[in-house]
Amino acid sequence: MTVSVKAQGAGGWLYHQSSFEKGQEQADQERAAAVEGGLAGYYGADKERAPVWLEGGQGAAARYGLEAGAEVTTTDLARVMDGAAESFGVRNTKIAMYDTTYSAPKSVSVLWSDADTATRAKIETCLLDAANVMLGDLSQHAAHVRRGATPATQKRETAKGLVGAAYVEGTSREGDPQLHVHVLVPSVVEGVDGVWSRLDARAYFSESRTADALAHARLRATLSETLGVAWGPVDERTGAAEIVGVDPAECELASKRSAQIDALAAKREAEQAIEKGRPLSRGELTALRQEITLETRRGKDVHATPGVIAGWQTDRDERTGTTRAQRWGAFEQAWTHEAALSHEVWTPERVLAETLRSTGRATCTEAQIRRVCARTLSGEVSAERIPARVEWLANRTIAAAVSLTPGHDAPSQARYTSEAMLAAEVEAMATVSAERERPIGGIGEVEQLRVMHSRDASGRTLDAEQKVAVEHLTSPGLHRALVAPAGAGKTFTIAQATRAWQQSGQRVVVLGQQANTAKITADEIGQATGARPAEMTIAGFLGKGPAMSRAAQDLRHDLETSAVGDGAVILLDEAATVGNHDLAALIKYASEHNVALRTVGDPHQQGSIEAGGLWSTLAKQPEATAELSEVRRFTHAEEGEVSTRLRQGDGTALDWYITQGRIQVHPDREGALAAAAAEVSEAQQAGSDALLITRTDEDRRAGAASVDLLTVDPSHLRQYGQVTVAEGQMIRTRDNDRRLLDDQGDPVLNGATWRIEQATDQGLHVKRGGTDAHAFLPAEYVAQHVEPASAITVKRGQGATVDRAAIVGAEDMDLRQFYVANTRARDGATLHVVAADVSEARDRLLTAMGRDNTELSAVDVHSAHLDARYQRNEALRQIPWDKRDPQLKRLDDQQLADRKRRLAKEILIEQRRLPRLQAEVGPQREAVEQAKAVESGAKESLQAAEQRARKVVEAVDAVKRESVSQITADLHELRNAQATARAAGRLGRGKAERNVEEVRGKLARKYHDAGKPPADGLTGTWQQRAFEDAQRSRLGGADPVQLAADSKRDVEAAQARHSEASRARQLEERALHELEHNVERVPEEIEKGEATLQRISRETEIRASKPDSERATDQLAREATLAADQKQAERKAKEQTYEASRSMPPPDYGRDRGGPSLGR
Repeated sequence: MTVSVKAQGAGGWLYHQSSFEKGQEQADQERAAAVEGGLAGYYGADKERAPVWLEGGQGAAARYGLEAGAEVTTTDLARVMDGAAESFGVRNTKIAMYDTTYSAPKSVSVLWSDADTATRAKIETCLLDAANVMLGDLSQHAAHVRRGATPATQKRETAKGLVGAAYVEGTSREGDPQLHVHVLVPSVVEGVDGVWSRLDARAYFSESRTADALAHARLRATLSETLGVAWGPVDERTGAAEIVGVDPAECELASKRSAQIDALAAKREAEQAIEKGRPLSRGELTALRQEITLETRRGKDVHATPGVIAGWQTDRDERTGTTRAQRWGAFEQAWTHEAALSHEVWTPERVLAETLRSTGRATCTEAQIRRVCARTLSGEVSAERIPARVEWLANRTIAAAVSLTPGHDAPSQARYTSEAMLAAEVEAMATVSAERERPIGGIGEVEQLRVMHSRDASGRTLDAEQKVAVEHLTSPGLHRALVAPAGAGKTFTIAQATRAWQQSGQRVVVLGQQANTAKITADEIGQATGARPAEMTIAGFLGKGPAMSRAAQDLRHDLETSAVGDGAVILLDEAATVGNHDLAALIKYASEHNVALRTVGDPHQQGSIEAGGLWSTLAKQPEATAELSEVRRFTHAEEGEVSTRLRQGDGTALDWYITQGRIQVHPDREGALAAAAAEVSEAQQAGSDALLITRTDEDRRAGAASVDLLTVDPSHLRQYGQVTVAEGQMIRTRDNDRRLLDDQGDPVLNGATWRIEQATDQGLHVKRGGTDAHAFLPAEYVAQHVEPASAITVKRGQGATVDRAAIVGAEDMDLRQFYVANTRARDGATLHVVAADVSEARDRLLTAMGRDNTELSAVDVHSAHLDARYQRNEALRQIPWDKRDPQLKRLDDQQLADRKRRLAKEILIEQRRLPRLQAEVGPQREAVEQAKAVESGAKESLQAAEQRARKVVEAVDAVKRESVSQITADLHELRNAQATARAAGRLGRGKAERNVEEVRGKLARKYHDAGKPPADGLTGTWQQRAFEDAQRSRLGGADPVQLAADSKRDVEAAQARHSEASRARQLEERALHELEHNVERVPEEIEKGEATLQRISRETEIRASKPDSERATDQLAREATLAADQKQAERKAKEQTYEASRSMPPPDYGRDRGGPSLGR
């Protein structure tokens, strides 16, 4: 459910690309089989989504020669991921890419696997969008490169946007629904200075959790907007939430690896028992389970093909007795009735307080602040606005916080705290310092000597180192601390100090973070002194609940009464786990009531759940702190010294563990858990107290189930709710219930271990671990607050001591977790590491040891920052004049400041301008399309006008031809009649002339406008009028000349409209081109400006690092440089003048005047 980042070498992308291609082949094979079976329409074209390129910023893909949204090709993958030297001029290294995997919550995977094709596509689109938001956040906050010649002068600078090849996948390794996307990010990036180099991975890894929380927020919003999904509460740790209405049992069934192994183990056990004729032994059961674990492990060869998805849905139909349509109806009904997401808007102060609380630190980073902003975002924020809203709220929160690292070159590493936290630390430290010699908590010299040289109730004596520690603790002072590594005999030492206080009449009270650990410490002190001190949790003592308990009031009254008399001492165990506010409140209480405070702990072990680090700061004061260094816990003589090296982060300690065979490698986490469970089971069967230690609670549950399967007789199993236990099994209680008492009057506490002696329907009869105390746990308590004791997380395992331990997940721990896990067992612990071989396991464990998650107070963080700044300033001071920026060093301080101010203003203007330009691109593209449409319409109108004109011309031409032909025939008839009349004799002439007149009359009627043809036979004028009359009659009375003129005007008007539309289109296209050019240019200008700003900041830092005397020397060097520049410019000007004079032609005196010349 959380993001994972894995660094991979060249060719790391081959697995994902080949996996995608195999998925396509499986879908094709299913489709072919469906066609043969007549079910082609059932499968359709449903395939896994093709991988695409994502970009984490405008223009990022183009810089790599890629196109955002384009399908990924092997050619591009090989060039971008593996070809850094050839493509970008960057030396090839071991890391070629970062596989950044974003996984959807389990309920989203279930919903997706139960949806139709179209809905699945929508969910995948939302997932891909969330992954793109994640990449964008990483581009903005985690894309950095390092610049500088030496480590001391190196500075982290911003890189341009990242790209990633996104592979959407729908199955887990076991073939279960698990929707996730692998984003393969190349390790080569371009800095704002234009230089390509390797990505600085530290910020990338640390920022990934924040990017993951932002992606979850975006996914929730997009799925709500797309499908109407309603969400449950957001998980504080992961930033994810589950969908309302999706059965949690279905989510658990989506991870069926353990169920698969359990079912097969039961079947094989029954078969082998019949074959052997007897029940299998413990050893045989262990071997059988290991064999099945290896046998059922497989590569990721199952893809979310249509057939696989149909199988999931069929299984769900049979399991639930419902159809997919019914389930979706239930989903939608649940979403309708579910209350909307909270619309509460968090203030910056509340965000800051929540960040400090949830991280368990006195300080926080910008990334942690943004993570809280993402998971507490108001439900009224739309999906599109989520990244900007998170940035806005985070910036306001940072403005309200106290910056402990001003001027830090890496924003991702800058630290912040609240005014309240800083005030609490400063006040507590001032109180301790002022009352260092306060006469409380001390004893007389005789009492000290008596305790240091006598045996306690158990017959034990102190060694030299422990005597010094007891002398320190029993000396006067408000506060004294004891630092003790794991196994150094801390409890025995404070028990002897308690004996001294008790013998001098002082009252001692033990406080602890957890009730069970405080009780154990008090019990062990009581065994050593014969007088058990009272104990209580620090939360109870400070009354942190709704009201202070009666027991706390009585205990405080007794302490205050004793303080007035012989004295009182508060002994705070595991002080490093106490939050700053609680420790400050305890210091204040001790000071006000004259009670001595003695604290014991180890800053190298795990810290507090709440914001802490104050005790570590107090423990650094040598005059108020003693330390035990010799480790006494381990059976092996050398392991104490090795664990001390491990505590300091010395990687050579791993070589000893390898030599001792303590590091075992496994191909995957399931194999590691199986082997660790077998080891713990075998040790328990041999009578040893053994424990399986994990990093995550998920691994703890799986490991405990595996151990119990190998250890507990299945026939004795009994179910209490979701808890399955058996007689003889060790269990752990997980809730303080002071109403449940054992037969010695002690309550049932969180973290206590018990052995089940009898299981009934009413509950469990148990015996407390390490004692003879018995208790009864009701069935209701067992169902809610009991877990197997065979496994524990490292976080809860601090303080535990056992004979043997098996550790799973050490390679993913930090240094303090690794140290705690590895020091719990007297006879040693085995590390079960997921790796290819021991060498890789060693590398992975070294990486874990490099994660020094030491908890620092706000005061320590600020002090460390000042020390680092001093060292950096010293390094910057050593940079000689000739190695500084050649342009900027020539400017005086005022000129440099003015240039920085102008440049910052220009960048701000461009940054504000860029969104407006980007917003204008879409409308301008629409304007271009509209102009094109208008131009196209004008062109069509022009073509139509031209076509009409052609038709008019053709019609007029045809009429002309017909008219000429007709008139010619008519004139021929007239001339024939006239010729006949002339040739007729006297007798026939009258008739012939009458015939001529008839023909003339007929033509006059036919050509009305022309009248009768002339009698004299001169028909030229009449012929023209008759021609025009014939044309008009054929054209319906229209004038052919006018028709042609009208057509011509129509064409000219259409041409004008088309020309105007073309010019408008060209203008819009020119505007779009200019806009797009600006959208590309402005980010480049911003990047250039930011690069120059970084150069100016570096020059400013160099100047600020120098004392006045060196700044004066710099000024002299600057003046000398400028003078040399001036001389060089003057010399260059003279040279240019000389060269210009040489190129001029020689004078020719008198030539133009015709007189004598020198040439003559």
